[in-house]
Amino acid sequence: QMKLTHAAIKAGKIGGALKLLDAQPPECRGFDWRFLYGLCQGNPSEVLATNASGFSAVDWSPDKRSLAFGTVDGAVELFDGETRRRLKHWQAHEGIISDLAFCPTDPNWLVTISGDDGLLRVWDAVQERVVFTTSGSKGFFPFVTFSPSGRLLVSSAPDKQSMNLWEFQRRTPAQTPRLTLRTNLAFVGAAAFSPDEQ
Repeated sequence: QMKLTHAAIKAGKIGGALKLLDAQPPECRGFDWRFLYGLCQGNPSEVLATNASGFSAVDWSPDKRSLAFGTVDGAVELFDGETRRRLKHWQAHEGIISDLAFCPTDPNWLVTISGDDGLLRVWDAVQERVVFTTSGSKGFFPFVTFSPSGRLLVSSAPDKQSMNLWEFQRRTPAQTPRLTLRTNLAFVGAAAFSPDEQ
C-alpha cells in the first residue's frame, strides 16, 4: 500500500494518496506512513478555494491545468490551477460527493460518486452534463479510481462488501464514453492501480 501511496503522490493524486493512508489501521502507521502523510500536507497559507459547506474530494486534471473539487452539498467546482479562478460550478449529486476522478487521458471526463444518493456518474466536464449514471455504494467511504491508462475504473459496489471493475470505453476521442462492468471483486477499503495495471 505504501508503494501505491507514493506513486499516487508522485502523480499528483494527493486525494487518492490520503485515501490509501486513511485505510491503514493505526497499528500499521509507522515511519513510512507518517512520511507519506507529511508529503500530502499542503502549505496552509496557500488557499485555492473556500466553500461554505466544505470540500469532500479533489483531483487534478491529467494536463495539470485545472482542479476539480467535490463539495459536501453535492456540487462540483472546477478551478484553473494557475490563476486560481473558478471556471465551472454545477450540482452533481443530492448529497456529499464522496470521491471524484478525472480520466487520466482526457480532462473532459470526470467521474463522481456519492455516499448519500448512492450513484456513480460520468460527466462531460466541459458541458457540465452527465453522460452515464449507475448504482454506487451508499454510506461511508465510497471511492472511485482510474487506472493509469484510463481504460479501467474501480469503484465501491452497492453491496458495500466489494468493488466493481469497469471498462471505460471510447472508440474515438470525440465519442462519449461508456462504462461496462467487467467483474465484481470481494474487497472492502480503498483501492489503487499499480503503474502496469496488473
